[in-house]
Amino acid sequence: LCGVVLLGAGLLAVSQADLTGTWVGSTPVPNVGEDKLTLVLKRDAGVYVGTLSDAAGMVVAPAIRNVKFEEGVLAFDITVSNGTDTFPVHVSLKVDGDKMTGSWSTEHGDLGEVSLVRQPQ
Repeated sequence: LCGVVLLGAGLLAVSQADLTGTWVGSTPVPNVGEDKLTLVLKRDAGVYVGTLSDAAGMVVAPAIRNVKFEEGVLAFDITVSNGTDTFPVHVSLKVDGDKMTGSWSTEHGDLGEVSLVRQPQ
């Protein structure tokens, strides 16, 4: 029983993790190469809001949308442009302490890995 209580407390801690801060990392982008990402998150009325920017300038609407943080996974949408088309991109990241890893994907089937690390405040 004690193990169950501790496991339950651990799961609660994961689901209630505070993701507020600046997260920096990278992702490979087709025909571009490695792109540096900066995700800035804050909690507003219990919901995460923020922006995602990139060094290549592909993110044209930096405000993240449709944000969900459930079971240790942060998911959101952004809008990017490849120079000729503008389209939505879905990002899904597993949170592990001060690291997030996961992927981005488009409705056209493009995808790439994402790795971010929280910056010291």
